[in-house]
Amino acid sequence: MNISLINPGESTGEGKAYGPLTSPHMGLAYIASSLASQGHQVDVIEMPTYGLDYMGVLRQVENFGADVVGITARSFNILSAYKLSKLLKNMRPDLPIILGGAHGTALPEHTLTESSTIDVVVLGYGEYVMCDLVRSLESGNSIEKACDSLPGVCFRKNGVIVTIPPAAPEKDLDLLPSPDFSMYDISKFGMMYHPAMNKFHKEVSIFASRGCPFKCTFCMAHGGAGIERAWNVRSPENVIAEMMKIYDSTGIDVFGFNDSTFGINKKWFLRFCEHMIETGLYNKVNWSFETRADLGTYEIFKAAVEAGCNWVFFGFESGSEKILSTVNKGI
Repeated sequence: MNISLINPGESTGEGKAYGPLTSPHMGLAYIASSLASQGHQVDVIEMPTYGLDYMGVLRQVENFGADVVGITARSFNILSAYKLSKLLKNMRPDLPIILGGAHGTALPEHTLTESSTIDVVVLGYGEYVMCDLVRSLESGNSIEKACDSLPGVCFRKNGVIVTIPPAAPEKDLDLLPSPDFSMYDISKFGMMYHPAMNKFHKEVSIFASRGCPFKCTFCMAHGGAGIERAWNVRSPENVIAEMMKIYDSTGIDVFGFNDSTFGINKKWFLRFCEHMIETGLYNKVNWSFETRADLGTYEIFKAAVEAGCNWVFFGFESGSEKILSTVNKGI
C-alpha cells in the first residue's frame, strides 16, 4: 500500500514562528521505516519544515496515490491535524486517516469527539499497531473490522467510541528498523548553534531507550494513561551502528540523544562509551544527552567526554520545594 505520513503545522509551534525542525520527527521516522520494512511505499511529509501549506500537502498526498494517511500530533499542532484531516476527507471521503502522537495518546476519546474526520487514534508506540492496521486494511477489511481486536487503538464502532488498551511495549528495541533518512530532504532541516563547538551545525535526534522508571507527575515518558510503565534500551552496538550509518550516508556528525533519561544503567552507559572508542566513532562525531542530576557522576562524565560527548542537559524544574515535592521528581 501507499502510505503518507504527515507531521502537520503552520504558523505556531513547529512552523513559521520557530522555523524548520532541526531533525525529522522521530516517532514518524520509526513508523515510516517499520512500514517500509513490510514492503509498503511510504511518503513522509514534514509540513512546516518543507514549507508546505495545506493545499501543498493535499497535492502531495494525491500525487503519491495514498491508500492510507497517518498524522502525528502533539497538543500544539493538534488543530492543524484536525484541519488537515478534514481537508483530506473532503478530497477523498474513503481515505482512512489515522492519528498518532502524544496528544491522541493522552486524550484518545476527546480527540475523536473533537474530530469526526479522524478514523483511528493509535495509542503509545505505533510501529506494530500501524503495520497490523495497514495489513488488515490491505486485505480488504473496513476500519471498524481492522480495529475490532487490535490492541492500542481508539475508534468508532457503530457510532460509539471504543478504546482497546495497548499491548506491553516491545522489550527488544534492537528488533525495530532504524529511521531511514533517505526518505527525507535533509537539506530542508534547520541548523543548531552549538555553544560548546561555537558553530552552527546539522544535528539529528536519536534514541537509545524508551520510557523511564521515574514517576515525575509532569512527564508522559511512560506512554500515557493505561499504558504499562516500562524502560527498555537498545544494545550499545545497535545504537552505534545506527550512528555510523547516519554519519556515512549524510555526513551529519552531531547527535542529540532525546531519551527521557539517558544513562539510567551505568554498566550500559560505560559499555556504550567504550564501544564509541573501539569503533573510532568518537573521533568523528559529537553527541549530547539528557539526564537527571542525581545520575551524574564523575565516572559517567569522564567516560562520556572521552567518547566524544560535549553537552549534557539537566532539568531543573523549580526553585520551590513545594513544587518539587508535588512533581514527585525525587530530587
